[in-house]
Amino acid sequence: MDGRDLASMDVDGIKVLMKVDYYDTELAFGSEDPANPAMTRRVITLMRPADY
Repeated sequence: MDGRDLASMDVDGIKVLMKVDYYDTELAFGSEDPANPAMTRRVITLMRPADY
């Protein structure tokens, strides 16, 4: 896992991208173990493809 997951979907006919990033508990760096919820904070970003 590289710390980033992407998905795309249509919402009311508008294509939307969803990106999930996995950070340490201070939200400063990538998590060393994204599968461990005790040391990971997940951040979800929604955007249009033109914004990526």
